[in-house]
Amino acid sequence: MLNQKLVTLTPEKRHYNCPLPLIALSGGIATGKSSVSKFLNEKNIRTICADQMIKTIYQKDQTFDFIKTTFPQVITNDQISFEALRSLAFNNPKHLEKLENFLYPQMEEIFSDNLVQFQEQGFVVYDVPLLYEKNLYQKVDFHICVYSPRSLQIERLIKRDGTTTQLAEKILQSQMDIEKKKSLSNYIVDNSGDLEHLQKSCQKLLDFLVM
Repeated sequence: MLNQKLVTLTPEKRHYNCPLPLIALSGGIATGKSSVSKFLNEKNIRTICADQMIKTIYQKDQTFDFIKTTFPQVITNDQISFEALRSLAFNNPKHLEKLENFLYPQMEEIFSDNLVQFQEQGFVVYDVPLLYEKNLYQKVDFHICVYSPRSLQIERLIKRDGTTTQLAEKILQSQMDIEKKKSLSNYIVDNSGDLEHLQKSCQKLLDFLVM
């Protein structure tokens, strides 16, 4: 059962007017947010993932048509090159804004369609990368920051995605600094150590959320 001390908002004040208590899980790119989400799922705590919603939108024909018309240079063999699209977007703020303005309005419908699976759980954990950048933390009952120092973010991003140091820096520059997110958060999950350290941090989070 969710710790009821965490419930602070009425549905009309929540993101997407969510009728259930809304717990946000955020952080920065390559801080380990997905690993925390996976841990919660393994403990039977369901989550909605913003990145997965975006992937669903990218599978739509209308999205392909938009990308092909707006950013034709990222189409290779009649497919979207996501590596090229990411480089294009993060090297030009106007391109990034145009892309976000197309994608983000479609997310509410997918979010709402997923709510039925949370009725028994009684609350929603929303895995959302840009929680602080978009000021969404003001629209959730409780928000959690998965933290890793910037230097470790860059190291993990290069190793995980094969990006250059320059592109990794630009991606981080497009996000709020992780130290600022840490200072704004209600709860911090530290992921600056090894996997065992993260698992212990995740267990503490779970014990805190569900009492």
